[in-house]
Amino acid sequence: MASHVCVAAPCHFIVGYDNQIEPFEEGRTPILMLSASGIDFANPTTSKTSEREENRYFNVQPTGEVGEHNKPKVTGGWKSAEAKHAFKERIKSTYELLFRCCQ
Repeated sequence: MASHVCVAAPCHFIVGYDNQIEPFEEGRTPILMLSASGIDFANPTTSKTSEREENRYFNVQPTGEVGEHNKPKVTGGWKSAEAKHAFKERIKSTYELLFRCCQ
């Protein structure tokens, strides 16, 4: 997972009523497209990347029940105060990266 990569590209486009990209017209303001990946916890039971990310920060145990969207319910919390701090710093660095790309 590339969590410290931000792709920034100036572009001109407007999405029309039918989700079509319209050609650039003179006078439109350019926008800056940003794309940066975050931390993926979507499917730790089926995705090794999600499982690694979850295990880095949390102690999570399945309850044996099925929750929303047919996903297993879990219980748990932060692995440690250090894990909580590392998670916060990682999120903060992603937002700082996005901010730098906007400058």
